[in-house]
Amino acid sequence: MVDVARHDSAPSGPATGPGPDQPAESSPASGAGNAVRLIATIGSPIAIATGLLFYFGWVRASVQARQLGYDTAILDWSVQDYILRSILVLFIPLMALVALMLVFTWLHQRLVLPMADAGSLPTWIPRALRGAWLLWVPVAIALSVMAPPLSGITVAVAVTVSLLCALYGDLLERRLTGQTRMSSATRALVLVLLALAVFWVVERLANVVGEGYAAQITANPRQLLAVTIYSPKSLEIHVPGVVETKLSNPESAYRYRYDGLRLVQRSGDRYLLMSEHWDAKTSRIIVLRETDAIGMEFSRDLAER
Repeated sequence: MVDVARHDSAPSGPATGPGPDQPAESSPASGAGNAVRLIATIGSPIAIATGLLFYFGWVRASVQARQLGYDTAILDWSVQDYILRSILVLFIPLMALVALMLVFTWLHQRLVLPMADAGSLPTWIPRALRGAWLLWVPVAIALSVMAPPLSGITVAVAVTVSLLCALYGDLLERRLTGQTRMSSATRALVLVLLALAVFWVVERLANVVGEGYAAQITANPRQLLAVTIYSPKSLEIHVPGVVETKLSNPESAYRYRYDGLRLVQRSGDRYLLMSEHWDAKTSRIIVLRETDAIGMEFSRDLAER
């Protein structure tokens, strides 16, 4: 009798698949997905912060220019210029804001979440957070009455904080009960309103800072850098406080000297100057383009007298 081998019998060789103790290898697709998620997580806040810094710088420069009597169109600043000038102004407030966010995150993870998971967090807290606007709005109105110049920024901050409290209250509600009172559409609209409110806060803050800088300059122009201009011909600068002197040295390349000017801004090859005796009714900003024919001297000592 002949034995016929069965072709469907199980092979007796060792298994080639990974054992239970061997970790499965991650595919290139999953690694790329993790990288994309990491870039999105880091890139989105950076993009938002960059946009806010640019918007703050642009609004602040526009308000300051308007108070001094010129327009930012003559500055020809780049996006980087506006962002850098914003960082110089907001460096300390930004550090304080980041520190506050770190403290809040620590409290949320180490205190609030453990209490919510253990069921010891009072259920009235989410409802109180959703109704926080009943507190913040009257406070903003009261502060607006007490300090009218800050009315815009107080209202904007109150709206922003109210929306943040509503979103956080909804988050705690879902953590406690597994349910939410906000639909996906409502939550999306609240997030849009929050974004607009943040830009509103930035715009109001930039207005306050721009007006403050302009007021400091006009109150004491001598704090700015002093500028003396030499020209081969008359520049016809007829502004109160600016003195034109005709030079008598025949060997000099210049025939006229102008004193009493202060440097407001420099943009490229353009210098924005103002009189050290500023008067909002009669004074104006003078724009000079840097050329080989015109000589300029700058003095910090004169500015600090």
